[in-house]
Amino acid sequence: DSAAAAVCIATRAATFLMGETSLDSRLARFATLMDAAIVADRSAGQPADAGLADLARTAGNGTSPLLVHFRGADEEVKRTATAALARELNSALLVADVGRASRQGGDFAEWLHDLSREAVFQNAILYLEGLDSIADETARESVLHALPGDGRLTIASGTREWRSGAARIDGVVTVPFETPDWQERRRVWQTALRERGLSPRGQALDALAECFRFSRSQIAADTPRRFLPQRLNRSIPSSRPVMDVTGWICFGPTSEC
Repeated sequence: DSAAAAVCIATRAATFLMGETSLDSRLARFATLMDAAIVADRSAGQPADAGLADLARTAGNGTSPLLVHFRGADEEVKRTATAALARELNSALLVADVGRASRQGGDFAEWLHDLSREAVFQNAILYLEGLDSIADETARESVLHALPGDGRLTIASGTREWRSGAARIDGVVTVPFETPDWQERRRVWQTALRERGLSPRGQALDALAECFRFSRSQIAADTPRRFLPQRLNRSIPSSRPVMDVTGWICFGPTSEC
């Protein structure tokens, strides 16, 4: 009830003021806190988006939250960009999987309230994952209504185009993280396979870039392990598969895959 909630809020505020700066234990199952020092270390050498940093500083002087939508499939690239932005702003980073939290079976609205308050306490950029996986529109909107109301920056990560009708959001800034183009995919495939001791020929690289339109992290991290190396350097007759992947077969560099 409201009295119990007030006690929880007062208790958390008191412990924070007394120097307990670790993440609220009620959030720990679906959220991770990185302080400014950790953020700076993990984003070292990565350029920050100067325009977004300026926008966040400007929004910090207002009373409406700033919501930025990082749209794209490459979660690793989006997280790296977020860490670099947090470093530029000398902020902590609070990463939360709201999709999983919404299915936890508890009071999702209360969890969101705790999350929003924690972002304020920690002076943290809030990075929300899993928003696309919340099927219920009302639940998605509840995430936005729970955003900190002090002009704080929140980044929502997703893959599909998304717009908000939430009254407290002045505007959603969308930053697209596109799948790399053909030349870039070819280069990333070549690098990833060479790191695994493979030397694919030109036609095989062409086919990989054409058939598998994966993100950089998908190519670099997992996909090359699934390929059968003996197929990569064979000639590529149009009627025979170039390579096998779990669940995928590609039939030549110019065909549909």
